[in-house]
Amino acid sequence: MHPTPPASRTAVTVVVTVVATVVLGAGMSGCSTSDGTAAEPAGATASTAPAVPSASPMPTFDPQSVVGDYAPGFPADLLAAPDDMTVLASSAVPRDDDLVEVSLNLATPLPVDDVVEVYAERLADAGFTAADPDDMSPSDLTTYTAYTRTKGKKDPRFESVHLGVLDDGELRLVTISGVVQRPEDG
Repeated sequence: MHPTPPASRTAVTVVVTVVATVVLGAGMSGCSTSDGTAAEPAGATASTAPAVPSASPMPTFDPQSVVGDYAPGFPADLLAAPDDMTVLASSAVPRDDDLVEVSLNLATPLPVDDVVEVYAERLADAGFTAADPDDMSPSDLTTYTAYTRTKGKKDPRFESVHLGVLDDGELRLVTISGVVQRPEDG
């Protein structure tokens, strides 16, 4: 005959048994049976099982967007990237008139001032005027500027190009967007 264990040892045994049961029960909840179906912990019902979220669908892109190149109808003669810039993505969405809504995203190792200078010169040569820096809204970009051009007196057409550059220390990420005249071949 065995002597009766002290009360404190009995309490420890009960606690260890309860903890082991909870831990093993939780560990078994993700297991499957021999036929490949998920094993349900004892007492689990459909109302207590957590819902598994479905996967989010991948984003879709506008059909006029192109990754790594110029979109069809993009005004490359005006806004093409210089050789030392990499085209990340572009889009060109024709409007009902002779204008096209454009966006261009680039990456370059060039300094911010050089990026701005390339486009400032090109846009000035095409008749665009830079906006007054005091008229620009604050931005988290390293630099942001806008250019405008109006053509025609009887039926004026207003065009604009916005240039933003973010300097991440290693590369400059450039975004150009606006509404400009549609290229002749676009």
